[in-house]
Amino acid sequence: MVLVGLGMEAAFLGVMQRCAFLRRDVHKCIELADRAASQKAREVLILQMGEGHRKELSQIECSSICSTAVSSVAAMASCIRSGSWPSTK
Repeated sequence: MVLVGLGMEAAFLGVMQRCAFLRRDVHKCIELADRAASQKAREVLILQMGEGHRKELSQIECSSICSTAVSSVAAMASCIRSGSWPSTK
């Protein structure tokens, strides 16, 4: 009886891994978990940085936003308020 149950479970898992909707959901969950872990690690590293390095990172990020034209008004305003918006000299 146990072998029949194990066989059915193996067949179920074999069929389910081929289902596109299930794979898509699983991959989405994995991606969200990876992004959350990356964001947390980034925050920890930023907290370990000195003030000068944080300001330099902010300038790099703001100039990247500007150069890729993916910026939003809120992101630009934040950069301008923090004084790290790249000068146009």
